[in-house]
Formats: sequence, structure tokens, C-alpha cells
Amino acid sequence: MPQGVLARRDLSGWFGRNVKSLNIVGTMNLMHNASCFVQEGYGCAIGPAGLVSDSPDSGLTFRPLDPPMSTQLAIAWKKNQPLTPAVNAFLNALREVVQSRIAPEA
Repeated sequence: MPQGVLARRDLSGWFGRNVKSLNIVGTMNLMHNASCFVQEGYGCAIGPAGLVSDSPDSGLTFRPLDPPMSTQLAIAWKKNQPLTPAVNAFLNALREVVQSRIAPEA
């Protein structure tokens, strides 16, 4: 389970009273690391869709939460700081993803 989810209690409303019965054995900051544990058979991971491959050869399957759950994300950087080419590339890619979610292609 992502560390921030527990700290912010993001899933407490979704799990309801069942949250105390969960057997949470670890937290992670990187979904890729969690996917490695899942691939080795150590359990299941909860995380956002699309962060790791769930192709047939990955051995992983994504199952959305039902009812669906969403969270907010913030991207921040230091004001008046020149952005590196890598940061600009990241921000451009992020803008494309956000725009595609707001106005999907027909």
C-alpha cells in the first residue's frame, strides 16, 4: 500500500469498518517496487492504474476498486527557478496526459 494513503487515510472511507481487518504487511513509495513483491507472490498491491505493466507476460493483473476511488495530485516546484530540459520534458508529457484525460480523442 502506498505510504501516503495510510498517512492521509485516503482509503479509510472506502474500506469502512473493514480497514482494521486488513493485513497490511508493508508500504511503498514506488509502485514498481511493490509490483516486484507481487510478482514474487508476497501479496497484492494497491496503487494507481498505469504505473506498472499489466501485460499478459508481466504476471500482474489490474483490478479497479469498486466503487471507484480517486485522489488529488499536486506538482510543485521552486518559484523563479530555471527549469532543466528534463523537467520541461516531464511537464510537457504531464500536460499531454492531463489534456488527454480532460478531452479524450474521438
